Amino acid sequence: MNRRFHAGRVLLAAVPLALFPAAAPPAPAATGFSSIYGPAQPLPAPAAADAALPVVTGPLSLQDALKLALQYSVPLRRAREDQEIARGRQKEAWSEALPKVSVAGQYDRLDQEFTVDFDGPGGESPVNFTYLDNYSVGLLVEQPLFRAGRAVAAIRAAQYYDLFTDETLRLAVQQTLFDATQAYYYALLTREQVRVLDASLQLAEAQFKDVETKKKFGVASEFNVLRADVEVSNAKAQLIRARNDQDFAWSDLFRVLGVSQNSRVELTEELERDSAVPGFEESRDSAFANQPEIAAAALTVKLQEQKLKALRSDYWPTFDAFYTLRYAKPDPVDTFTYDWGSTWSAGIVMRWNVFDGMRREGILVQEKARQRQYELDWLDTVERTTQEVRKSTDAIENALEALRAQDKTLAQAQEGLRLAEVGFREGTLDQVAVLDARTALTSAQLLYFRSLYDYHLATLFLARVTGTLGPKAGEPVELPAPPPTPLSAPAPAGAPGR
Repeated sequence: MNRRFHAGRVLLAAVPLALFPAAAPPAPAATGFSSIYGPAQPLPAPAAADAALPVVTGPLSLQDALKLALQYSVPLRRAREDQEIARGRQKEAWSEALPKVSVAGQYDRLDQEFTVDFDGPGGESPVNFTYLDNYSVGLLVEQPLFRAGRAVAAIRAAQYYDLFTDETLRLAVQQTLFDATQAYYYALLTREQVRVLDASLQLAEAQFKDVETKKKFGVASEFNVLRADVEVSNAKAQLIRARNDQDFAWSDLFRVLGVSQNSRVELTEELERDSAVPGFEESRDSAFANQPEIAAAALTVKLQEQKLKALRSDYWPTFDAFYTLRYAKPDPVDTFTYDWGSTWSAGIVMRWNVFDGMRREGILVQEKARQRQYELDWLDTVERTTQEVRKSTDAIENALEALRAQDKTLAQAQEGLRLAEVGFREGTLDQVAVLDARTALTSAQLLYFRSLYDYHLATLFLARVTGTLGPKAGEPVELPAPPPTPLSAPAPAGAPGR
């Protein structure tokens, strides 16, 4: 019996690549084909983001402002993506229960063959034990059979997470409506402040002209003229400051609504009040039923419970069924035949991690402590909600009392200015009395509108705390389709959508 070895063919062209793996990359082609060695694409300019925002003009009611915020608010648009994350987690959770199918292929090139010549009646008969070229394609199917509750816990956790994202989206909607309404009310407040101070300036200018006229006839002195001029300057300074606050209010309103800073709108609402004071017990019950933060805190506890169930499953063995199918050349059954053949196998695999160095115990202790923390967070959220309901109802009542007091003060200040002007014209009162009366009226008007704003803000806080500012618990959250971002690129043809 003789042995014969046949040397394999060597690919000399591969030697430089093996010896010099760090060789310089090839130059990009001069044609229109892109190359990975080409320059990176430039980032979009920040001006593109501002240009993508809508420009709003004309009258703007509160309802229209809220619609704009629900469509264009950036924080809300970001919160909406959490629902897509929840949808992905639900699909991922089913991987613990559904089968897994994988396909693998392999090609091996040996440096030489191993053959043996057997002596037979007809002479030497060579038999190959190895071949230069070897091919194989395999199919593997695995089906989980027993996971000690891990699969069920994962699926339930994904469902709880979906509910959790619904609550966080409701919370984001209510926060967006709160911010937009507050910004709208503050813009109304600054508008009223500008009106009051503009009227105060007109009164000061009229007073200045009146004093100048009296001086011509020798009734007023130079001091009276100087005092009136100082009051005009002070009124102008207050008006400039109020208009500056108004500009800031417009800017903040446009940012909250998610529209361009180049927008120019006219607010159609007025600061008004309602004398009704909501009850504490009724408001607290509404908060317990509709507050998204309370529901989200409870769902966090549920999520942690499922995580603990999944961790406890690590103490149990797992059973998986498998099936493999393999095509290979040479034949995987008859290795002496250099041709395609197949073989399959099936069975059940048991895996049991008996001892892992106390790792499972340590993780379980940590997660149990986190569960107790989440339970305390839920309790703290309930108590904090009760406190916020109490503060909001008290704030509404205090704001209404302040408004009733301001009604009387405002009427007295208006009458006081009228009497001071009449007395000044008749010569029974001096200029100081008129200036004091005008200052008192301006202060009363500013305090009146500030009290109105505080009242609206208190009612707004109560609506957010009770969960009635937006969709209530169990109601679907319907939002308009958001616009694409400036970074969004058009999807290629045939790409899967959402």
